[in-house]
Amino acid sequence: EASDAISKAHYPDGFVQPKDSQTMTIDDYINGPKILAVTPSTTSINEGQSVSYALTLDKALEQKATLTFKVDLYDGDTKDGFTAKDIESIFVNGKNGTIAQILAGDASPKAYIDANGDLIINMYMATGLSKESFSIKTFNDVISEGKETLKVSLIDTKGGELNTGKLSDPKDR
Repeated sequence: EASDAISKAHYPDGFVQPKDSQTMTIDDYINGPKILAVTPSTTSINEGQSVSYALTLDKALEQKATLTFKVDLYDGDTKDGFTAKDIESIFVNGKNGTIAQILAGDASPKAYIDANGDLIINMYMATGLSKESFSIKTFNDVISEGKETLKVSLIDTKGGELNTGKLSDPKDR
């Protein structure tokens, strides 16, 4: 009863009491550009060739954004796994970086190998753009290894009020 008296003293009749409060979420990104897809320029290349990955939005950015991609890399030499040795260079935001520079932490494009051994690429996207891309040039090691697989995933976004939604599958477009 003492707490009711305190409550009434602080909250006049008609006001919602703290015990009756409700919580709601305000979503800032509801009207922001939606990420439609991350699409490779091709589904098959030969060693020594490049593949580009394009990020497409449903409308232009109103604020700059940074998008973080992960390239799954396998440890050591595997028959079907893509390793750091299979990368010659990357090209992001007009800058080229070799795998040696990336491994040494000296890459001009913002890229590095994370604690799990995967390649992380940060791509900047300027205001007004609705599409941006980066490319990975593979290394031709002249070793017959069979088919290797390259997997690229969008793992984080910062800025741009991006509405990540669910990335669409290229076959659904």
